[in-house]
Amino acid sequence: MNAFADGYMNSKTTLKQFVEQYDNALRSKVEKEMKADFKSRNKLYDCLMIYEFEKQFCTAYTNTKFKEMQVELERLLYCRVKLVKEEGAICTYHANEAVLVCEKMKTVEFVVYFNASECEMQCMCWWFEFRGIMCAHAITVLLERCIYQVLDKYIVSRWIKDIERGYTCILTTCTKAGVVVNAKLHDKYHKMLDEILEIAANDNGKHEVLDLGLIEIKDRVRKDQSGSASHVPPSTSNVPPSTSNAPTFHSSSKSPSARSTTKASMSRKMLSPMLAH
Repeated sequence: MNAFADGYMNSKTTLKQFVEQYDNALRSKVEKEMKADFKSRNKLYDCLMIYEFEKQFCTAYTNTKFKEMQVELERLLYCRVKLVKEEGAICTYHANEAVLVCEKMKTVEFVVYFNASECEMQCMCWWFEFRGIMCAHAITVLLERCIYQVLDKYIVSRWIKDIERGYTCILTTCTKAGVVVNAKLHDKYHKMLDEILEIAANDNGKHEVLDLGLIEIKDRVRKDQSGSASHVPPSTSNVPPSTSNAPTFHSSSKSPSARSTTKASMSRKMLSPMLAH
């Protein structure tokens, strides 16, 4: 909360100033997030190494999360691993990392389990489980086994730069008109798609059915959209509300129905600070 309100509000801010400054702070946060998304999609940081897994992280992750990933790659210089046990497909490694403790060099040992048949691993530092980033110990095991790519499961979806965030569909005072999907509609179909994905999660046959169905739905929607666009009526912005044939959206505070409300209802309506001002 302090980071959000920094520069806009403090302990001496009045209630009236808080309402006004909150809107400004929210607008600033949205603009910064849009700029960060643009940079992540259009500007890639240079890789430190030639290994393929770093290119995977660079292509998938946002710039901020990729920088955190590069910190783990730099720790590879201080890590050494050795194979201590092998039971079937499960290999147990001891990873020794040199760290500074009170300005003194100390070696810390971690245990890494590697499944050779599934190419999966688990480190006892639990860095991936808690932070969503592969630790240097696990990456060192990959290099020891001459594996230079990681499975998709180790590229966490919440850090991906092209992920669609659902909360961006919520209408706010900072939103430009006409660029936001209806929030209720988005939520409805999002839940429906989640249910479908759960059903088809581990069945390749259902994956094919899902692909074909979504492609067919997409083509049909595009076809209907292009057909309806050619029959759009002329603009009725200069026509009085009583004679206009345009549909009325009662959820918008700027719709004709809202403007035609009685004085009594307007006196009971809570206006936003911008409109009241």
